[in-house]
Amino acid sequence: MEVAEATIAATAVATVAVAVATVADTAADVIAAMVMVDLVTLGVEVATMAIGGIRSVCEGWFLVFCCGFA
Repeated sequence: MEVAEATIAATAVATVAVAVATVADTAADVIAAMVMVDLVTLGVEVATMAIGGIRSVCEGWFLVFCCGFA
C-alpha cells in the first residue's frame, strides 16, 4: 500500500511540476511577443520621424531655392 501511495504522490508532484513549467513557458512566450511588438512599434516610430525630418529639410530647401524665401 505504501508503494501505491508513494507512486500517487510522485505522480501528483510531477503533474504539478509540468503544469508550472507549462505556465512559465507560456508566460515567457507572451513576454517575448510583447517585446517584439514594442520593437516593431519603436522601429515604425523612428522611421516615421526620419521620414518627417527628411521631408522637412527638403521642403525647407525647396522654399529657399525655388521660392526665394525661407
